[in-house]
Amino acid sequence: MDYLWLKNEFVNDPKGYGYAEAWSSGQDWKLAELINQVRDTIKITRDTVSTYEIFDAIVPDEWELARP
Repeated sequence: MDYLWLKNEFVNDPKGYGYAEAWSSGQDWKLAELINQVRDTIKITRDTVSTYEIFDAIVPDEWELARP
């Protein structure tokens, strides 16, 4: 993680996402909410997902509700 880049993004808010206001008011929860927001303007193309990546992403405890 490039923390200097991240701080610059929050402080300067170059695309006007609202980071600067949340940063200046100390609303860390709002920064997390804003930076994790799905945006139509940001696309990531991915052709293939490896099997090991799928298995690494599985959290068995999250499957408890799916069991009969």
